[in-house]
Formats: sequence, C-alpha cells, structure tokens
Amino acid sequence: MRELLVLLGLYSLIQGSFSQIFVESREKQQDAWKSYPVEQFSDSPGFKYIPATINKYGSNTAHRLTGTGFFRAEKVDGRWYIIDPEGYTYIHKGVACVAPGTSIKQKAAVTAKWGTNEGWSVHATNWLKSNGFNGSGAWSNVTLLRTKPEPVVYSVIINPMSTYRNMHRGLVGGYTNAGWQGYEHNIIRVFDPAFETYMDNACKPLAQYKNDKHLLGYFVDNELPWVNDALDRHLKFLATDDHGYIAAKNWLSARKGRDAGLSDVTQDDRNAFWDFYAGKFFSMAKQYITKYDPNHMFLGSRFNQRHEELANPYIFETAGKYCDIISINHYREWEPIASRMSNWEAWANKPFMITEFYTKGEDTGLPNVTGAGWLVKTQHDRGLFYQNFIIKLLKSKGCVGWDWFRYQDNDPEDLTTDPSNRDANKGLIDSNYDDHARAMALCKYTNDRVYGYLDFLKNVEKDSGMLVMPAKDSFVRLMDSDNSVYGTDQLLRVKNSKGTTYERSALLQFDFSPVSEILDHVGKIELNMGLVGVYPGANDPSTVNMYAYHVTNMPFGETDPNAVLLSAYRQRNEMFAGSVAIPVNANAKNQIFTVDITSLLSVIAENPQLIIRLQMDIDTETQFEFASREHVNTSLRPSVRVKSVSQQTDVEVQKQSDARAFVRDSSLIILGFQPEAHIKLYNLRGELLYAVTSNSDNHISLPLRADWGNVLIVNVVGEKTIKTLI
Repeated sequence: MRELLVLLGLYSLIQGSFSQIFVESREKQQDAWKSYPVEQFSDSPGFKYIPATINKYGSNTAHRLTGTGFFRAEKVDGRWYIIDPEGYTYIHKGVACVAPGTSIKQKAAVTAKWGTNEGWSVHATNWLKSNGFNGSGAWSNVTLLRTKPEPVVYSVIINPMSTYRNMHRGLVGGYTNAGWQGYEHNIIRVFDPAFETYMDNACKPLAQYKNDKHLLGYFVDNELPWVNDALDRHLKFLATDDHGYIAAKNWLSARKGRDAGLSDVTQDDRNAFWDFYAGKFFSMAKQYITKYDPNHMFLGSRFNQRHEELANPYIFETAGKYCDIISINHYREWEPIASRMSNWEAWANKPFMITEFYTKGEDTGLPNVTGAGWLVKTQHDRGLFYQNFIIKLLKSKGCVGWDWFRYQDNDPEDLTTDPSNRDANKGLIDSNYDDHARAMALCKYTNDRVYGYLDFLKNVEKDSGMLVMPAKDSFVRLMDSDNSVYGTDQLLRVKNSKGTTYERSALLQFDFSPVSEILDHVGKIELNMGLVGVYPGANDPSTVNMYAYHVTNMPFGETDPNAVLLSAYRQRNEMFAGSVAIPVNANAKNQIFTVDITSLLSVIAENPQLIIRLQMDIDTETQFEFASREHVNTSLRPSVRVKSVSQQTDVEVQKQSDARAFVRDSSLIILGFQPEAHIKLYNLRGELLYAVTSNSDNHISLPLRADWGNVLIVNVVGEKTIKTLI
C-alpha cells in the first residue's frame, strides 16, 4: 500500500487559508491550554455563500444522477457522495443520540415543554432541519423519528458482537484480561460457531426497515478492539481447544505449508491475517444485513483507535470489500488530518463518515471529566471548532458525512448511564432542551454552506491542478551522527553553517503516481513550503536563496535516527531542481514560498517516487524552519502543485513551449528564448557549469565538454523562468 495522499485544490486558497483565528483547547483537564488555528469559510478567497436548494432528504437538488429508490454511495468526478433515493447528491449532516433524555430532570423537561415523547419528536425533527442538519446518527430514537410525515434521514445500530461478549463473559465467569471495550485479550470471538446465530438474530429486526426510503443504513457494533497484534493474541492467550486459537493456527499453518505457531509469526502474517479475521466479521455482517434488508447500506463498525485500525491499511482494505461506507469515531486529534483521510479512502476504496466527534465547553458549569472530546473555553469556541472540522472534511474527497456526538448534554445526576456519558457538555442542547446558542449559531452557519462550498471547491479544482502531499519528510543534522529522530517533528529545519553540528538539510519524499495520467501535458510543477520560523544570524544577508535538489539513491524513513539518515545522505547523488529567495526577517513567517521544479518532469515520468532536499546556497548562521507534514497548521504544510498546460495563461504556455535544447555535431544547441535571456547549465550534482546572457539572436551553440557529464540541466531565464530542460 502506498502512503500517498493526493488532494485537489487551489494554491491561492491554501495560501489564503492561514487563519488568524485561534481557539484555546486541551485534550484533558490536566493538560495546559494551547492555541489551535481554526479555518473559516471567509478564509477561502472567492467563496460566496449562495443558499442551496434542498429536497425532503436534505440533498442538493443542483446535482442529480439516477435514483434507485434508496441511498447509495458513489464517486462523482473524483469525489464521493451519498446519492439519495431520487438521485440527488447528499452529504450527511447529522447528530447522534437524538432521543428524549432518560434522567429525571430530562423527562420532567419533556413533559413540561411538549407533554409527551411524541411531542418531543416533532420538535426534534424541526430543530434538526432548522439548524441545517439533515440526519440523525446512532442511538437515536428511530421509532419516534421515522414516523413523522417528513422525517430526517436516520441510521440504525445493532450490536451482535457486544451482545455475544456479554453472554460469553457470563458463561465463563467473567474476564480477567479484558481491554477497555470489555473484550477478553482484546479479541472479538468471531470464530465461535455460536456467534453467527447472534449476528442472524441481530439482523432479523432489520426487515422492518427494508422499504423505508429515509433510512441511510446500518452500523454493526461500535469501537471493536481491532488491535495490531490480533494474530499473536489468538495464539498466545487462547486455550488450544478454543475456536479462535484453532482457526488462527490452522490459517497460519496453511499459509506456511507446515505446522506453525506463535514463534513463526511475521509482520507479513499479521497483515494478511486481517482479511481472515476481520473479513469473517464484515462478510458475516454484510451477509445477514442483505438477507433481511437488501436495499440499504452497511456503514461499518465505527473504527476509532488512531494507532491501531485507523493506521492499518489492511483492515481498511478488508472492510472496504463489504462496507458501503467506512464509519470512524474521531478523537485524540484537534482536527481531521488530510493525509490520514486520503489514506482511509485509498485503502478501502470506499468513502467514510465521521460518526462521533465533539468538544466540551468550560462555560456550562458541568464537570466535563468524562468523555474523549477535547475541552474548549466557550460555546462560541465549540462553534468555531465545528466550522473548522467540517471545512477539513469537505476538502477530503472521501468524506460523505458526519454525526456530532451528541444531541443532549450528560446529566450528572443520572448514574444509570455509561460512566463515559455522565457529566459532560457533549450536547448541542442542555438537560432542559435549551440550545447552546452560540455553538448552534455557528453549526447552522456551517451546515448552510456545505453544498455551496463543495461546488466552490469543485470549481477551484478546474483552475488549479493537483496538490501532491509528501508521503514522508524529515531533516538531517549533517555533522552529527546522534540517534535523534526528526521525521515526526512539526518542523523541518534548514541551516548552512558548514562544518558545524548546526548544519541541517530538509528532506521530502513525494509519490506522483496518482498524477501520472496528466504528466504528458504538465505545464508547471511547484514545490510549496510554509515558513514558520526565521532566526537571522549576525551579519547575514537580508535575503538567502533556498535551493531544491532532486536526490537519488537515498531512501529514508520518518522514524530513522539521524545517524542512519546521515550515512545515507553522504552516499547520495542529486541534481539541482530550482530555488527561491527568502527574506531573512520575521515578516517572512507564515508565508508560503514556491520553488519551480518543472525541471523534474522527465524524472517524475520515469520514477514517480521523488525525494527533494532543501539547502541554503551560502554558508550562513540564519536558520529557517518550515512546516512539516505533521504541522498543526495544515495550510502551511509542504505540497507540490502539478498544473497542466491548459490551466496556464496563453503567455505562460507560449513561453513554456518555445525554449528547447538538443545536441548536434558535438555542440549543445539552445533555441526559442527571449533576447537577453540568461542561460545556466548545471550537472546532476547541481553545480553550475556555464552561464551566458544571449544576444539579440534567440539561439546559442556551446561545444560539449567531456567533464560536463552525460546529462545537463539547462535553465533559460528571461523576465522569469521560461523553460527548464534536460
């Protein structure tokens, strides 16, 4: 599986999206408050709000495909959408747990305001729609909601595996080695023959929904323990007569072609096991859902562990075979990360939904001790968080919807609920059913702009080309062989104090495979770097040129120690690719600097895996810090924009098409440049071999020299770079 991530978007949009709005947040109450940038729609130049026309499902009636009578997922012009029963494009904007509260206080409030739960359901349906939501998520009271004359779209969750877990736990007298989800050894017992009956029984009631056009689909269980060493656990912790042990051992022995056990397990075996283990669960769920309801989608099992299943391509690949949409509960990160979202879609070849996410405001008086959502200071901050989060989702081509968790705040007096749902400001309304008005205002503002913003992004794509994000990045200290690891830092440091331990060079690796189909008509390739720190040295020049080199024969990993990187660096071969002048002053911070690397087009065409090194052109004490691909401000992360000839102006196209070079009679002939242009020749190591300014003729002939090598880079520069040729 490639690690690549490709996003479509406009560079000016990315450049302009650096927001001056920040929200103070912390993941846990014992953590210090930190500032996080939040993107707003106003940060997108050219975006204007035009209200969308929606139908009864909350779909965008401006775009229609063929309707099948039920919801489905489909990729349209490179982006995934849900298609409603009538064929219109639909993005699910939902809230989970839309149900009347069960505490004494909440029940009394329902009686006082609406008399009955039926009265509440009329209010809740109108409340969702009036605030721009078009759906309810898991654990909502669908019995009440779906009976309304024009109900919101809803989903249903069933829990066969957790039900079977509870039975099995009682059968064996309790678990002594259960993980936080309550599963013994963090194993789901999908190989137990009795489990299939539980799956069948859980799916039987779904027959009542099979003709309901407002049903989106089904979740099967929630946050199962998909741990990375699942194969090892089956062989290490289960008894030899356990169905799970037998299934895992027989699978491994068949794979090895001999009797095999725990000591024989390799990483390749662990990776392959997912199709057998998780595949058993997902295929069984799909089988029984279809048995009782062939019309509606399977929405997955709500993945949630960022270092386990959310970073595991193999379980996504398996789930994608059976799920129509992959569901993900999003915690532990301030916002969805573009690279991870691209991975999820690519690994599964299916779209995804974020089925839980939220923040808790500290201005409600609630303790906010329980729950995984991050803490913010005010309800307005919660609204800003929502807008930023949704904008990031919309920029992903794989996201087809989301459910905020949850509809109503926890009531601390209700001790009958799950301990994680007892005392927190998770809801968009309080226990008296009153809105958190400042949060809700921005939720509605955001929801109303979803379809218009998607159309805006689509139009932006037509004018922009492709953005390729780095698959890896790091920096190397060039005089220091320590074992520090820099690939996971938020910064890429560059300094050129030659001969000292402070000399640093940044490395970026890109995969251009997804843009291979446009390489034959590329007009420009630009490397974009966000500068986040400038540290001038004494007596240094006011401007320093940053050089980009294409590095060959130097593979690197983000977790490689500096000593490993340094050793590989010393053996590298490289060629000059381009440069950019950067001011050595604080005003340069938070700007994006662009290096034209069009010269690498033929290199990319031969091998889409490209490594670029950044280095200053002179010995200097100045240090630059660029945002890495892990940087918290996504708008400053490095990227390469690949733009086709048809996407440039006529003047640019003319300039790009004129300059050319070829060899004839032991001479290098260069033609088609402007008079008084500057011609520079470089070898593969980026060393300048020859420089000349042309006369009034638009050609020049240079005798080839043996010490130039076999390949030259010819840079023709007039008012701007016209053409770079190999």
